[in-house]
Amino acid sequence: MPTRIALLAGVGAPVEGLLADLESLDCEVTVTDALATPGETAEVLVVAADGEGGWYAVDRLRHDPRPLLVVSDEPRRRMMSLSARAGQAMMISGAGGPAALQVALSMWAGLEAPRD
Repeated sequence: MPTRIALLAGVGAPVEGLLADLESLDCEVTVTDALATPGETAEVLVVAADGEGGWYAVDRLRHDPRPLLVVSDEPRRRMMSLSARAGQAMMISGAGGPAALQVALSMWAGLEAPRD
């Protein structure tokens, strides 16, 4: 079963490659503007944060308990906003590609797996 992802993209953020990478990992991706509210059916939230409004989306989603993956090539200026999140968060650079995305998704799957 594919992982359902809401991809929130800031204006001008390079989302085409990110979208292709997520889809290559058998994810069902819904792309929306960073200022929109992600759908309730999404299991994981991904924010392409480098475009206009991207970091606002990260701040706005701090109370959302779903896992959040922030993709940014300029993360240092906003790392503190992730520490206030209600749910798990991870950040990768845009250069990470499909391998970095697969690691992030696998980590969350492992954390959510039932334990004996």
